[in-house]
Amino acid sequence: MRHNRPLLMPPLALLVALGLAADVCHAQQTPSQAAGLTLQALTAEDLDAMERHTGYRVGVQVVAVAPGSPASVGLRANDVIFLVGESPVASPEAVDQALVGRTGEIIIGGIRMGADGNGEVFEARINLSVQAAVPQQAAPASDPQTQEKLRALDAARAAGILSDAEYAQKRAALMNEAGPAPGTVLVTAPADGLLTYADPQGRFYLRYPPSFQARLREDNNGVDLVRGQATGSVFAFAGQGTPQELLAAFHGSVRQQTRDYRELTQGEVPVGALQGVMVEYTGISPNGVASHATMTAAVGQGFGYLFMLTGPEADFAACRADWDAVLRNFSQQPPAPPNATPATGPGAALPPVPSADPLNAYLDMLDFMRTQAFGRPVNTPPADRQRLAALLEQADAQARQNVMQALQTVPQVWAELQQKWNAADEAARAEQRQHWARQMLLPTFVYPPPLDVETFRGRNDRVVFEHPKGWVVAQTEAEDTQYLYLGPGGTETTWNQVLDPASSPPGALFVVMPTPAEVAGVNYIDAARMAAQQYVATAGANMTEINAADLTGGAIVTLRGRYPGQAEDKFYWVGVVKYGPDYILAGRLGGPVSQAESLVPAFSHMVMTMELNPPEGDAGYGGAMVDYYTSRLGNIVVSSSWH
Repeated sequence: MRHNRPLLMPPLALLVALGLAADVCHAQQTPSQAAGLTLQALTAEDLDAMERHTGYRVGVQVVAVAPGSPASVGLRANDVIFLVGESPVASPEAVDQALVGRTGEIIIGGIRMGADGNGEVFEARINLSVQAAVPQQAAPASDPQTQEKLRALDAARAAGILSDAEYAQKRAALMNEAGPAPGTVLVTAPADGLLTYADPQGRFYLRYPPSFQARLREDNNGVDLVRGQATGSVFAFAGQGTPQELLAAFHGSVRQQTRDYRELTQGEVPVGALQGVMVEYTGISPNGVASHATMTAAVGQGFGYLFMLTGPEADFAACRADWDAVLRNFSQQPPAPPNATPATGPGAALPPVPSADPLNAYLDMLDFMRTQAFGRPVNTPPADRQRLAALLEQADAQARQNVMQALQTVPQVWAELQQKWNAADEAARAEQRQHWARQMLLPTFVYPPPLDVETFRGRNDRVVFEHPKGWVVAQTEAEDTQYLYLGPGGTETTWNQVLDPASSPPGALFVVMPTPAEVAGVNYIDAARMAAQQYVATAGANMTEINAADLTGGAIVTLRGRYPGQAEDKFYWVGVVKYGPDYILAGRLGGPVSQAESLVPAFSHMVMTMELNPPEGDAGYGGAMVDYYTSRLGNIVVSSSWH
């Protein structure tokens, strides 16, 4: 089977026309050589080239295969392997690490160049009858004194002198006193006793219970957290794709290698501020051990992350709750040092630390409000903050001046909000959370642009705006009316469903139409309400208007409610904007309230970047939307920050 596009992992079309070179090298006996493989690391230039072409820095070249060896069954010289079992590999050492202690059948994924010069993905199944050689393991600490103390702690726990909790506490204190081992950063977090692991390449940060021992993976693809016979592995690699693609890539390989495989559950799960997907299963591992495992995938900021906890049933059950804490506390940004930034966990107290930068103060406050509204931590990374600043810089001089004026009071308001929050009792906080949950449905906040965007351009650039990359786009016309629908990737629908708000999937519907006679003589807010009656508040709908905003040459109203026979609330923005002398652009953007956390920022970016260039009359009516957002960047947040 040939593939023309690379997935997140494993990459399915690597090395095509890359002209990779390899020199034979000789080394001492390794697990890969025990399997009959002679391997060669790709050069840094070759890995760079692979990363440019595929987005992933993986691959190890097979230089030779020993005749009659386990590897000879399915591997050939000049193959490039990228997956050994469930582990992505980017060096011979990574292959050795993946083979250590393994027996039985192992699936290896790779690329094989055909006679036509095209790369073809293959799977090789090799059978190791004896355990591969186990390399010498590095001690968990670099200095001899700490190593001796750790051995004494291990002996005390084995003798029953220390309980597991006492052992974990003393070991954590000892590791913090000794300083980090090479490749790790371990510090105690006084607020909750969790340790912090900082990925040496800066790709992620973990906060984990001290019952785990962190061990840097030799393949540099992440870290292992070990407790008893259970191991929780965190893999990280650059690339684009979806959590579903990432999970499918690894889960399929693991499932094939697991005897008596039985899936227990699957679904969505939060991974820090990211949304992940997971599968939990049991079976007999390739090493012949009856195991319980869970695998979770998440994607963010150009990286894919795979989290896998596996072990015998008793060990898995003993550390499952702690592993869930690892997922909850995962972050792509370094944790704040104590008392350096306000805590944003739901219900947390806030030390008043106003930011000197008004835009960062705005985002800090918005993060906190969203955290309380959605019940899970929201943190805007520095890269996202920079993208928002760059977007605002694209506005004209007057708009930028509006931004600066609007933001001037935000740092003080943010400091006052923190004081009010700390002084409030739980009843007052609960009421405030409900208020913020309503506010987060409104088109009144500015968010960082999506990481990857595409530009929609209508005929002759009559309508131009940005939307998240991968969203579904569909257009149609009926007489003088043009329809445009955009929805999250993977959406399958029909125009009949889209035009019926009760059955419409989440997304945005835009309609360019001649100005109706009944709209011509009313203000834009009333015109938006008329559009809402047609496109949202259909017969039997229980919809309530929760906000109305006047634009320069348009208006947006926000509604929330439920349709007959449905069990969840939906929210909609309905807008009307002037489109030349004889036309209007009407928009309906919305979906389930439960998806507002992801939908609202996407809708906000569409509206904020929209430019309208009607065939007649003044161009650039979309500037009204930019003016609307920039002028309200500060005062909307100020007015809605405390109810």
